[in-house]
Amino acid sequence: MSRFATTATITETTGTVDVATMLHASGAVEAGFAGIQYDLNSTWRRLPSGEHVGAHLCDHNCTIEVLGVPSGGNYSCPASLSLNKGVSKKWLTPAEAILRSIGVLQDGIDRYRSFFFRTGFDDYCREFGIPAEAATAMRDALDRPGLEINLFGGNPEMHPEILTIIRELRAAGHRVHFTTTGRRLMRDQSFVEGLLSAPPSLIALSADDFDDADHIHRLADLSREKVVSEWRTVPWQHGQRQKACEAVYVAKLAQEMPGFPPLLFNMVLHPGNLANAYSIVAALTERFPNVIVNPYPVQSGFMADEEPGLRRAHAALLRDVVDEMIEVQAASARAGRKPAPYVARLHYWLMLRAVFDWAGDDHDTAMSTVTGDGIWRCYQRSAAGRYLQVGMGTPHQKRLFDDQHPGGFLGCFWNNETVTSDDAQVWDMDGEAVSRYVESGKPQQATASASPCRGCAFPRLTYDMLATETGMRTELVPFYREHRARTLGF
Repeated sequence: MSRFATTATITETTGTVDVATMLHASGAVEAGFAGIQYDLNSTWRRLPSGEHVGAHLCDHNCTIEVLGVPSGGNYSCPASLSLNKGVSKKWLTPAEAILRSIGVLQDGIDRYRSFFFRTGFDDYCREFGIPAEAATAMRDALDRPGLEINLFGGNPEMHPEILTIIRELRAAGHRVHFTTTGRRLMRDQSFVEGLLSAPPSLIALSADDFDDADHIHRLADLSREKVVSEWRTVPWQHGQRQKACEAVYVAKLAQEMPGFPPLLFNMVLHPGNLANAYSIVAALTERFPNVIVNPYPVQSGFMADEEPGLRRAHAALLRDVVDEMIEVQAASARAGRKPAPYVARLHYWLMLRAVFDWAGDDHDTAMSTVTGDGIWRCYQRSAAGRYLQVGMGTPHQKRLFDDQHPGGFLGCFWNNETVTSDDAQVWDMDGEAVSRYVESGKPQQATASASPCRGCAFPRLTYDMLATETGMRTELVPFYREHRARTLGF
């Protein structure tokens, strides 16, 4: 049995499931055609000159160091406190503009969906060897309205109208994922009550920040009040350590309160936790049995880092994790069920495995690729970039008039130089302009960019099988298809 397996993960298949069921169980198709990752915490920073430029608002400091002093972090987030001095909550974009912009995005995505299924889907199926039965199942699942909206940012619970935004999006029929640290849930009982009155579809927390299984067990053994006491001892510079306390607090709260939304733990695999990945997952699922876990390797290539977050010394460990996840997810898909407690993304893990096959004994290349250097690009083809991101404009975007809202630009949260469009903010666009951005804008901007993105392998952005395959590095495709045939049968 796999070390990543639980008693609910690997069982014998008790019959043959149809292709549509298997594709849904594997995560090859989601519950809609596209998604939106919306940075609610884009704001302005006032410069000494009096000008205002785009920045991020967050109440955490997740960095490797502050002014040359190690801060206990395992990666650096562009929204970190120490990297965004002089920002203010008063400049955040109001809910009315955010909700209006999501209506524009939905219109644009629906237009692009109609275009793609008229002109591109059949070509995709021929190129990637999708058999007729699977193609029909994919079309039936994808060619319909529906969005997954991930509310994101520095820490979106800081937005003063976050409850209104969640409530209105759910009322409009969207699936709403709320990616947060949990600090406000820990400190504000009225916020908890408001959230539960109109809850998101899912709350995503961080599991990047646990040292090992003992760290989880020690915090889980504490009462919620004592978890707060532990949190108060953490220096402000150590944002990732704070997030560990906050995540456990929310997980304990969810166990005690009926009607709490499902919890997902995002788990970045980095040098500080890779060797303990199995035991960390086991501890999370033992102490909080109903959570979903989303592990993936740290990404650095897209930020033009000189060195990957994981290096050749980590290659064997990461390859082992990839193989284990493929075993777990493939067995569940063939049984027609989701791979609890994991996010279903078999296609994603097959892409990572293809990297190791392609790179062979060149572990430096393997590790730089899985951490983002050329593995997958949202702008390679239009179908790859269907998880749209909205946030800050291009670097040093300036406020042009006094009542201009910040953010609202189509682009990329992590690298805002390659595919970010600063022609207009989304609430001032129309659906046709959004459709053009997805269809041709991204590839054109990437071609013209002086700072092209090297790529990434963020699971949310690679989304479903269609997005993963059309954005995947060409050299990986033969190896990927071999593994896909072995696990999915085509």
